[in-house]
Amino acid sequence: MQADSQKDLHQISNMGRLRKALFPIMNWELPKFLPMAAIIFLTIYNFTMLRTIKDAFVVPNTSGETLAYIKAGLVLPMSILGSLLYIKIRGSSTFERTYYFVVIFFLAFFMIFWQILYPNMNNLHLTQEVINSMQDSYPVFRFVIPIIGKWVYAFYYAFAELWGSFCLSVLFWQFANDNCGPHEARRFYPLFVLCGNIANFSLSFFTEHLSKLSTDRLVSEASQMTLVTGIMMLFIFRWLNRSVLTKEQFRADVIVRKKKVKMGFKDSMKHLLRSEYVMYIAILLLSYGIITNLVEQTWKAEVRTIYATEQLWLGFMANYQRALAIASIIFVYISKGIISRYGWRACALITPICLGITGVVFFSYILFDQSLSAFIAAVFMDPVLFASWFGGIGVLLSKSAKYSFFDPTKEMSFIPLEDDLRVSGKAAADGVGARLGKSAGGLIQIGLFTIFPASTQHSIAPFLGIIVIVLTMVWLFSVFRLNVLYQQKTQEAMADSVR
Repeated sequence: MQADSQKDLHQISNMGRLRKALFPIMNWELPKFLPMAAIIFLTIYNFTMLRTIKDAFVVPNTSGETLAYIKAGLVLPMSILGSLLYIKIRGSSTFERTYYFVVIFFLAFFMIFWQILYPNMNNLHLTQEVINSMQDSYPVFRFVIPIIGKWVYAFYYAFAELWGSFCLSVLFWQFANDNCGPHEARRFYPLFVLCGNIANFSLSFFTEHLSKLSTDRLVSEASQMTLVTGIMMLFIFRWLNRSVLTKEQFRADVIVRKKKVKMGFKDSMKHLLRSEYVMYIAILLLSYGIITNLVEQTWKAEVRTIYATEQLWLGFMANYQRALAIASIIFVYISKGIISRYGWRACALITPICLGITGVVFFSYILFDQSLSAFIAAVFMDPVLFASWFGGIGVLLSKSAKYSFFDPTKEMSFIPLEDDLRVSGKAAADGVGARLGKSAGGLIQIGLFTIFPASTQHSIAPFLGIIVIVLTMVWLFSVFRLNVLYQQKTQEAMADSVR
């Protein structure tokens, strides 16, 4: 393996400077790289579309504050159950079969939503008059009642969130980590992220198209797109496993460890809980999830005051997706140079620094918006509109850093782990850790709403800003510690690899 890797590195060094900067993939690697790139393109295309539509359903029909309750009370329990089932299935089946099972399960739900749940929405939901009456009678549950009253939207929201957790974070990146070695990952992973950003850019035009449709037509066309892209993922995945990855030339850089006795479910969980390495990965994910939840939910509450219908929301999000994709593509090419020149740690530090700064600035603006509103109205635009776009720029920059710097380095950190820990660790960290972070952000906000019954998302912003600062410090410490363990694990894995 060492000889093959050295040969590959020599071939890469002989590439032209422009080719090496833009597309450092050798021609013979294309049958492996392109199908994997197509899978992540389709997965992220679906994920972003579902994420946008779920917000268009929930936020205008309830309120921005209900998102915290959905994430903590519905998404988190479903993600924990899903992760335990995933680990159990992986222990008794191949990854290929597990992939088919999980993707088909999600596609089945979206088919049921399209054909059964949505057409019968009026019979399944409470009327708005009943919801308003119950909120007046039980004000302490004013953000829970709309979720119960419009539970079909809440479940759509949960499944849309979990598509990203399982089909992207767990399944695709587990597949990539199992079939890409350390040298390939440095070149492949930033380009995989680039494909995801291209997917977001191309989706923005479809989102803009959806914003011009009636709600019934919107649901129909979005559901059809979800099913078509999902089926394409399955066919490409099958062809890649059966016709490409069976060839030795595409596995030369992959770390192959000595066979060990396969752990049972309980032993795998015990091993996972004792792993300091996975703990630090989980802290990274928790910190990211909590901070982004606090910032993004506050931003969405501001946006809702302007874009109050599904169509207006989608129109706004189309422009946001386009800007996010362009910024992320620029960040991807910056990240490629940083990973190659400065290594894992430098690249991993950029996201917490970027997210911490943008979060603090956004919450500071929310805190002093009354003092600044007259100046903003005179110089810029309507203060509420300014808050929406100001917050959007902060979220855009933080997400660009996440996609371009955080995701590749996080996925690279799983590569040197033992097989059992890689499977259970990834399911726990990505399936539960990431979701727990977002749900923990929701629980923090629920706690503040409970302590201050008359509060809104806007009024609790000062408390959220302090939490962002503390978590950024914890995140930075974890990056430094994980970097030490990552270097050690990579050296051990390379030495232990067999052919």
